[in-house]
Amino acid sequence: MRSRGVEVSDAVEGGRRTPAGQELRWRVAQLGAGNPLPILFIEHLTPIQERRRQVPSAAAHPNGVFSIERAYIVTRDAEAAAAAYANVLGMPRPPMEKGMVIMANMAIFQLGPTGLGIAQPYAPGPAADALERRGPGPFQALYRTTSMGAAVRWMQAHNLPPPKRGVRNTGEQAMLMSPADACGAYIGFVGPE
Repeated sequence: MRSRGVEVSDAVEGGRRTPAGQELRWRVAQLGAGNPLPILFIEHLTPIQERRRQVPSAAAHPNGVFSIERAYIVTRDAEAAAAAYANVLGMPRPPMEKGMVIMANMAIFQLGPTGLGIAQPYAPGPAADALERRGPGPFQALYRTTSMGAAVRWMQAHNLPPPKRGVRNTGEQAMLMSPADACGAYIGFVGPE
């Protein structure tokens, strides 16, 4: 990153001991003040098999969620922010897409199976609301579920209002919970009915 002109800290080792006594180790680096993007970099030193031992068995959540599909960051200028992220990540800047559910133009960086969306509102909607309420920064997590129906039933069982539904620019159905019902952030769900 430094060779691309990105201000970044040296990697610092960290760790913790789980309640069961397992030692987990990592290294972390963060961007400097010249790159005020809300991301940091973690290299796990403890192998994934050992990290997973801290939970005896991963249980399926009743809402059917099994992975994070994408995290979104809202900004006033997606083109400029995408260029900054491309430089930091050492990746080409993705083309702009029109997000139909969040009502934002967005650049999606694909980082393995998970996307990082840089979004700029083009109309009133979730992205504009988040930008107005909190300013630029993270505003939504989008999860993949095995069943949107299961997610809705879990929400109803916990007295949450039904999520708003929409269609993504991919043609896939999506649901979105508002910050008032999702601990201050938008929470989205995609998957089969």
